[in-house]
Amino acid sequence: MPSSYNFKVSDPPAPEEHSSSYKPSSSSNAGGAVPAVPAPKHSNAMGTLDKKKNNSNDLNNGGGGSSNSGGSKITGKDSKKIPKKIDNNINDVNKSSSKSTPVDPDAKWKASYVPAVYDSSSDFKYPESSSTRDRTQNGASRTTSVAVEDDERDAKWKRNYVPTPYNIGKVEIEEGHLIMPPPISDGLPSSQRPHWASKGESVMACLGLTIGIGNVVRFPYLAYKYGGGAFMLVYALLLVLVGMPLYLLELSIGQYAQLGPLNVWKCSTAMQGIGMAMVVLSILTSVYYNQILAYCLYYIFATFAYIGHPLPWSTCGHQWSTNNCYELHHGVAVLVGNTTIIAAAPTAPSEYLNQSAAYQYFRNQVLHQPVFGQLTNALGIIRWDLTLCLLLCWILVFLLLLKGVRTTGKAACILTPLSCIAILVLMIAGTMMEGAHKGILYLFVPKWASLGNMEVWSKALEQVLFSLSLAYGGVIMFGSYNNFRTKIHFDAVGICLADFVVSVVSSVAVFSVLGAMAHGLGIGVEELPDLGHSLTFVSFPSAISSVLPLPHIWVLIFFVALFLLGLTSLVGHLHTLIGAVQDTLPRLRPSTAAVAGVLCCGCFLLGLPLCAEQRGYMLLSLLSRYGIGLSVLAVAACELLTLSWLYGVQRLSQDLSFMLGYNPSMFWKICWAFISPALVLAALIYSMVMWEDTAVDKNTDPVWGPYLRWTLSVVAVAFIPLVFLIMFLRRLFTKKLGRLFSPALCWGPGEPEARKQLLAARSAGAGIDNPGLNYNN
Repeated sequence: MPSSYNFKVSDPPAPEEHSSSYKPSSSSNAGGAVPAVPAPKHSNAMGTLDKKKNNSNDLNNGGGGSSNSGGSKITGKDSKKIPKKIDNNINDVNKSSSKSTPVDPDAKWKASYVPAVYDSSSDFKYPESSSTRDRTQNGASRTTSVAVEDDERDAKWKRNYVPTPYNIGKVEIEEGHLIMPPPISDGLPSSQRPHWASKGESVMACLGLTIGIGNVVRFPYLAYKYGGGAFMLVYALLLVLVGMPLYLLELSIGQYAQLGPLNVWKCSTAMQGIGMAMVVLSILTSVYYNQILAYCLYYIFATFAYIGHPLPWSTCGHQWSTNNCYELHHGVAVLVGNTTIIAAAPTAPSEYLNQSAAYQYFRNQVLHQPVFGQLTNALGIIRWDLTLCLLLCWILVFLLLLKGVRTTGKAACILTPLSCIAILVLMIAGTMMEGAHKGILYLFVPKWASLGNMEVWSKALEQVLFSLSLAYGGVIMFGSYNNFRTKIHFDAVGICLADFVVSVVSSVAVFSVLGAMAHGLGIGVEELPDLGHSLTFVSFPSAISSVLPLPHIWVLIFFVALFLLGLTSLVGHLHTLIGAVQDTLPRLRPSTAAVAGVLCCGCFLLGLPLCAEQRGYMLLSLLSRYGIGLSVLAVAACELLTLSWLYGVQRLSQDLSFMLGYNPSMFWKICWAFISPALVLAALIYSMVMWEDTAVDKNTDPVWGPYLRWTLSVVAVAFIPLVFLIMFLRRLFTKKLGRLFSPALCWGPGEPEARKQLLAARSAGAGIDNPGLNYNN
């Protein structure tokens, strides 16, 4: 016999003419009274009893009233009259037996029969002699386990007789297993998951994550290279059509599921590789950011070391300077020595001519690159000074992660405003310098021809994603630390606008100083040297040293602001890694300090090659261009397509409506479904078509250079098709391909109380049927 049964209830059928239920006669009752079925109370496991309706179950009521003629009357709290409708075959046997022998043939089943008790609060108790029957009951299920005794005479009524107090009809018994509700989401319940202490901490932490090095280092350079005002116009348009919708989407999905990026993609089973790609991007970005912070820290220490003396990058004549070190003056390049060079020989390598003092300081002293020596395939010696700066940066990051979101939120409330104020002060000081308008005009005057260049649109969109930290997982992780009912629409829009304002202010601060420097030299801004990738560490420090009074103070303000901006962003990316580990292994949640320490040590080791003499800066450039460039577009495209089309805009909107209390506007829905995916896909396709394996110098490119560039390009994105293939094969072997893109059974609101409310609403017919919250899946 099966160990458990499932009871399926249907409408009551018409009573049959010949019932198989047991019908005792008066003679059979004379031998002994049949035990009465106790009146069960209301049970939450089987349903709700309608008190206004009579019980029409023919198995209990016999189709009408019942009497116990000739038998003893049974009394008690749970007593009921003996059923009138009972089995005809057993009735016939009893009639014949009563005539032939006084022995009661029903004594055996009467002695062992135990009525089913559906309510644990009933006063009925099992007799001590009923050792042959074991009835188990679970208030959360519809399954009752019955131990069956082998007896041919009792087989028929055992198969049909099911005492029940409910107003139901035919009861079917099927073999099955215990049906339990799906578990709460794999993430820690909201009551145990850490949360921001206040909404202010949440907003400041998100601002610290989004406002970072990209606003000060990358944005001014891209604006200078791709058309100034035209680039800013394209950037602003893409910020509204892609940046804001995607930021709101990531913030909402993390808050809804209360999960980090590695586990939140259970909303579409086959696309869980997106979370792994985000984790890899966070690792690469953390290594990149911290190396920039190490450079900033190096400049800060050098500034303190040269207090009372000219800044080391403002003059030549140092031990790292060469005969090609020049201090620029109007129309000529003056050699600090006995010779003045007015025009360089055309055969001389351009990279060794007109090298400013700031350039030689960064190249020869900070990076320790060989001046004229031939580069080899080796990385070179790891510089101890850069390594110490890198180690100090990771120690500071670890201290900010020591207590999880508690220390991060409080630190963000202090560091983020300080860094923004420092950038604002630099902008005010720069705009007050003579000739600053040259740089500002060069920055804002649009070159309209750039609007027709697809590369401008691609780079602008890439900068939107990089600046807002979208497709990296940090926004999802910070959203998961919000309370479930937190209103985030205006927060998302405000954070995106603040990020754009800081980018513009940083650009004005940089180009106003460059304009003042160009005015002092009597040349145009475009004629200034070193306006490439080394703008932050070469041109701007040199300009501050030459045009601003008290240059040591202004240099400190600039590099401290840049360091704080990068530090808060780096902490956000490390939270992504910590949250991914703790959401996957919840038992590690109390050990936040240990997890943070292990991750910081691992990222420190990964960053050591970037401190090498010969190839360290080349690795940093490759990491910026190939590791976190094209990959971000690919992950963002998969993210938008998964949430908007596989999970569905309708379901997504209803989830947000349930969480926030109001529906997203039509603008957000249109952007999620059509505009944002189309723009990201267009930029991705263009970048893939125009992708080329370019080296800084083919003659000095190491043999392992091409392999590294290809590896960095695919290392993050490769997880998406790999996980998809694994899930496809798993569903194929289990014959469940129909659920390939469906949410996992554990998907739903991460807040337990909110999950209960949503389950109740689904069962009442509200909203669409979410497969992740359907017991039958």
